[in-house]
Amino acid sequence: MGDQHLVGRRLPYRKSSMTLSRPWARTIPRPLNADDPAILREGNWLRTSPRGITLVTTRQVASHWWPGATLHHVGVLPREDAAQVLCDLAPERGTAEEAADIADRLGRLPLALTLAGGYLAHQVISPWSMAEYGLALDRGNGVDPIELLDQGAAYGGGNPSRHLASTTWELSLNALHAQGLPEATTLVQLLSCWSHDPLPLHLLTGPGIDTVLPRARVELALRGLLDHSLTRLVPGPPRCLRTHGVLLESIARGTPSGQRDALVSTAAELLMAVMPDVSRPWAREDPPLAPYVPHTLALLRRATQWAEVGRATMARVLECTSGWRSHSIEPEITRLPCRWRRTRRHAGRGALRRTTLR
Repeated sequence: MGDQHLVGRRLPYRKSSMTLSRPWARTIPRPLNADDPAILREGNWLRTSPRGITLVTTRQVASHWWPGATLHHVGVLPREDAAQVLCDLAPERGTAEEAADIADRLGRLPLALTLAGGYLAHQVISPWSMAEYGLALDRGNGVDPIELLDQGAAYGGGNPSRHLASTTWELSLNALHAQGLPEATTLVQLLSCWSHDPLPLHLLTGPGIDTVLPRARVELALRGLLDHSLTRLVPGPPRCLRTHGVLLESIARGTPSGQRDALVSTAAELLMAVMPDVSRPWAREDPPLAPYVPHTLALLRRATQWAEVGRATMARVLECTSGWRSHSIEPEITRLPCRWRRTRRHAGRGALRRTTLR
């Protein structure tokens, strides 16, 4: 369910039953092994032609797989179009604005929109409105948002592994594992501790990452994720990564329980490493903290969501927030269980903390 790409390439013209004087186009979709470009290259039959063109949809974006081809990035839908998808699939479940709100929550990802629309359209007992569906996506009544999305797959066809929000990523991660990059799975699990907002790349250079992933393998793991469209680069400064929120939630949901405490602890250490010294007054040359606010907030939510996170790790996560009195973070603190609020007060003692964000 990562970003797809279209690869346009002219093919050799061969005599056949087709009318020779007419131009033609051929499409090779991902289910036909377009995510394994080596199959398409065998025999060198992908060659140029003045008559025809082939479109290939694929997650494999590495340029060496497609020499001479033109790569077109296919991202998420525009907001209005994404809302229209939901209105078309479930026309009686809400207004266009409510549909747009759900589309935003789902990151306007076509697969997620299709799953949500299919679920809303086929409910029989007490059908939900779009507003009610939106509340459920925010874990209303304890509903897991990825499990909720997956329920919409029952109304579609095709290969179930390609139509479930919980498993479609596994196709790419398994391929990376087969290529000798199991670290790519660990890296995306680490990314799932943070937000889908742009993540400054230098966050991944901290020595603390060695706890879960050898630093020497981070570059290779990241390149694997990029080549399979599981994340993408955002131009800077600073240069950032952006990973889709539905992918992050799905990865977090499937992360083995035995790895969760270490991942959260590492994510907190990496955040603390890039923050300026909070025991002294702010200096003009200090880096801005604002880009890290959504990631600290997401880490706090993930740590409270995962029961396996221990007290020492939670104290480190809360230390990331101890100096901030922002409108986005403080409400989350007040919703913490009492034991974690006490832990946060203890973590903040002994240092003069900044009270504003820049």
